[in-house]
Formats: sequence, structure tokens, C-alpha cells
Amino acid sequence: MTSTGSSVGTTKGTVGAAPPRRRWPLFVLGALLVGSVGGGIYLARTQADTAVTAPMTTQAVQNGVVRVSVNGPGTLEAAATRTVGADQTATVGTVPPVGERVNRGQLLTQLSSDTVEQSVQTATLNLDKARASLDATRAGQASGAAGRGSSVSSAQNSVSQAQQTLTEAQRTLDGQEQLHTIGALSTVDLNAAQANVTRAQLTLAGARSSLSASQTQNSAGASSDAETLRGAQIAVQQAEAALETAQQSRASLKLYAPITGVISTVSADAGTVVNSGATILTILDDTTLTKLKLRVCRPGRRPP
Repeated sequence: MTSTGSSVGTTKGTVGAAPPRRRWPLFVLGALLVGSVGGGIYLARTQADTAVTAPMTTQAVQNGVVRVSVNGPGTLEAAATRTVGADQTATVGTVPPVGERVNRGQLLTQLSSDTVEQSVQTATLNLDKARASLDATRAGQASGAAGRGSSVSSAQNSVSQAQQTLTEAQRTLDGQEQLHTIGALSTVDLNAAQANVTRAQLTLAGARSSLSASQTQNSAGASSDAETLRGAQIAVQQAEAALETAQQSRASLKLYAPITGVISTVSADAGTVVNSGATILTILDDTTLTKLKLRVCRPGRRPP
């Protein structure tokens, strides 16, 4: 019994002699971890509450133009440029040099064209011929109208004379019939008086027929003359229109400045033959340099 108790006591003595384990660092680390998580949750909730409850400021908005200033290299161009060209094939005359200032309506150059000049001469000659033909037509118609009028007048006189002859012959016949009734005139004489009346009636009918023919001829002649005269007048009008067109074509050879400005380019020099539609020079309106071409690029990049 003594031996057993001694053994147990020895064993207890051995266990009590071992050093105790240190567990407080684990507890401290756990506490710090829990505190960090809790603090993060608290901070997140606090920021959320602050964002929700933060005061808002409003400002009235009005319509307007947003202006942005941009600095950079650019090309300044005129608001208006006009080209001056030819309306037909011609030879260019003296033109002002580049840089010369011109005013609106100023003569810039005068083109030349043998074809245009020939057209003007031909049109002038045709107009002279048309006018001469019109004058001759009028003169001939006046003479013809006078002749026809004379024929009508002569026919009218013949009718008047025939009417008078018939009246006298009828009066004579009436008297001789009375004499023949009382036996103072023979039947032969009465028949002769009757024959005179018949001849006078035939003469009057012929005169009236001639008068009608003269009047018809006069009317037809007048109508024909009107048509002929109208044709001659139309020929004159056409010749005048052709001459006007040729003169306008010649006038278009003079080129005037459409605007006030500076000669910027000259495309054809003196003596150059240009076709219709070709540009001869360009005028730049330097009074309104309002168009700016600006190339803008991002920082750090080179312009194209």
C-alpha cells in the first residue's frame, strides 16, 4: 500500500512540474479581428447614412449658348469667293495680276472671237436686207392698192354713166310710147327707142359686173398685201432678234467683277484660248474674312 501511494505521488509531482501553455496571444488576435470587422461594418453604415442624409443644392437652369475657346493653328478664308469665266470659246485679253484689288462692276478683261464678230456682221446685213424688203413691199403694195382703187373708181363711174344712159333711154321710150299711142310716132321709131333702153340696161349690167369684179380684186389684193406685209415685218423682227442675240454674245466678251475684292488666282493669261465654261480668274472678298478652318487634336498627338 505504501509502495502504491508513493508511485502516485511521484506521478503528480512530475505533472505539476511542466510549464503552463500561453494562450493570451490568440485571444488578443481574435479580439482585434472581431473589432476590425465590427468597425468596418459601423463605418460603412455611417457613410451610407451620411450619403442618404446629405443636403442637396439646386440651381435654376436657363437656355443659352455654350462657348468653348480652342487655341490652335488654322486657315482663315473669305466668306465669299467668285469665279469669272468665259461663256463661249474666245481668246483672253489682258487680265489683272494676282493680288490686285478690284471693285464691283470693274472691267477685268475683254475676250475676242472672230466667230462672234462675224455673227454680228451677218446679222446686221440680214437686218438691212429685211428692212429694205419691207420698204419695197410697202411701196409695191401702195402702188397696187392705188391701181386697184383707180379701177374701182373707174368701174363706179361706168356704172353711174350707164345708169344715167338707161334713165334717159327709159324717159325717151316713155315719151315715144305716148306719141305712138296717139299715132304721132311710127312703130319703127318706137322699136328703136325700146332697143336703146335694152342696150342701156345691158351696159348698166356690164358696168355693175365690172364694178363687182374690181371690188373683189381690190379686197383680195388688200388681203394678200396684208399677209405679204406681215411676212416682211416678221422677217424684220427675226433679223432684229438675231442681231440682238449676236450683240449680246459680243457684249458677253467683256468680263466685269461681280464683287469687290482681291484677285486670288489667275487661270488663263492674255492670249490663251479658252472654251465655254472655263474659269479665267477668281476674286476673293477680303472685306468679310469670317470663315476659319481649325484643326484640333488631342493632347500628345500630332496634327494630321
